[in-house]
Amino acid sequence: MKRLVSAKIWLILPILIYFLSACERSKDIGFKLVPQGNVEVHFTDTLTVDASTILAKEVITSNSGVIMVGQYIDPVLGRVTATSYFEIAPPLSSGSAKIALDQADKTEIAYDSLVLNLGVAGVYGNLQTTQTIRIYELTDSIKNTANTTYYNNSSVRYANTPMATITFKASDIDRSRALRIKLNDYPGFDDFRQRLTGLAADSATRDVFLDAIKGWAIVPEPSENGSVVTFAAGSINTTLTLFYTKTTATEKKSLTYLFYPGFGDYFHQIAGDKSSTLLSGLNTPLQAINSRQTNNLSFIQAGLGVQTKLRFPSLKNLRDLGNVAINKAELIIKPLVSSTEVFTAPFGLYMYEAKPDNDIHSSEITVRNGVIQQVPTFVLPEGAGSAQEAFVSYDSRNQEYRIQLTTQMQRLLLNQLERPDIIIAPYSLYSFASVVPTPAAASASVTRLVLNNDKSSQFRMRLRVFYTLFK
Repeated sequence: MKRLVSAKIWLILPILIYFLSACERSKDIGFKLVPQGNVEVHFTDTLTVDASTILAKEVITSNSGVIMVGQYIDPVLGRVTATSYFEIAPPLSSGSAKIALDQADKTEIAYDSLVLNLGVAGVYGNLQTTQTIRIYELTDSIKNTANTTYYNNSSVRYANTPMATITFKASDIDRSRALRIKLNDYPGFDDFRQRLTGLAADSATRDVFLDAIKGWAIVPEPSENGSVVTFAAGSINTTLTLFYTKTTATEKKSLTYLFYPGFGDYFHQIAGDKSSTLLSGLNTPLQAINSRQTNNLSFIQAGLGVQTKLRFPSLKNLRDLGNVAINKAELIIKPLVSSTEVFTAPFGLYMYEAKPDNDIHSSEITVRNGVIQQVPTFVLPEGAGSAQEAFVSYDSRNQEYRIQLTTQMQRLLLNQLERPDIIIAPYSLYSFASVVPTPAAASASVTRLVLNNDKSSQFRMRLRVFYTLFK
């Protein structure tokens, strides 16, 4: 530990009085008593941060706002494969979900093509590698109701023969438009088109439609090493368009009838193969592997539920010094530079209270009309007033995350925390986008992060603490 200042109390008394008078919660930062004698201000960044990689109990992927598909091989975390399953929801007509071609166009119609457009929202992995995806029709229904939730290991059966196959480079996709997939060429197209256009009746409700057209699966080629492409569900660029021509004695015109994949229920399956990695033994939910067993590294990965749990065992060493008050505490996380060249660091990190069994602690709250929900317990960085502000953004300029934890560390120093350990994840488990906050899908991306816990490394995690010692 490095001693910055050592002075008689009368030398810093004016500063100390000013600091005390400005503090609204003195008991939280340790200045409850000001003993007589020397006061010393110290700084240390050598306190031990104990890190373990854990596997989340479950990862919700239902209706996350995106459709994810693709595959890549991460040199650190292994193979990651994303497969999407989604319904094709029809457009509403007169307040109902009936499927009807324009009444004036029911006769003399020539069907030209059926095109699926997927609006691109992002790419993770190697953009320059050619990759292939295939579209299959579902043979089972997606029954996503209030009582049914889909996870990263869920799946729905689909047909053996693909409706379409497309090969592309992620770098060639026009982000302002969409990936265009024509579906006319597969053997079952005529049957599919007949079922689709046969729903042109007032009785063709959404349920009737989904009974006839259950949905699709988009599946990556299993042998490739490319990227996971994220498509925006519900975007104006994500549509299924049926092109047909109305021919009369006097005119010929082209019409477009739109269906919207993003307005139905959907989810994605995310599978990981860690067999040849440092985490090959991490297979059981809530299992933890200490960084001492993984070359002083710990890991975070969205989609697969890989999280890092942090403990601060050496903070008690400050307690042993006597009357100590923490003036400032910040945790600095610097991703390994080599690990972010292709696989970029998460935009932000969220922190949660960890239970002894490595699960995230939750508590009950009443959200609206007496409805009770389980809400994860966020660890708020200094200055965050609510859970909406719980995330810490990645500083791309300095290539690090700086997490202010002064109050958290002071309470830990005073043994005031029932759950002192912290779980870090690259997603929020709760959504505040709606009027009534709801549990959020934790897999709108597959971003990952490698954390270094080697004390000799320039990329190590550091807990920087400024504290005052009263003698």
